[in-house]
Amino acid sequence: MGYAKICILLSTYCGEKFLSEQINSLLMQENVDVHILIRDDGSDDRTKQIISEIADKYPDKLEYIFAQNVG
Repeated sequence: MGYAKICILLSTYCGEKFLSEQINSLLMQENVDVHILIRDDGSDDRTKQIISEIADKYPDKLEYIFAQNVG
């Protein structure tokens, strides 16, 4: 039996406090092939830096878009 393929759409905004833990938990799920698409809504904390650092470690598992707040 093969792994289930899962795509997670994650919206972020100033989420630095729990973001690393959340993303790493998603990436470490067993028996699934996880791909995470993140769109940040103009964070002004360390959210973008955290996303970039994790994406550098998992370029085949995580993609992101940094954009402006659209309300």
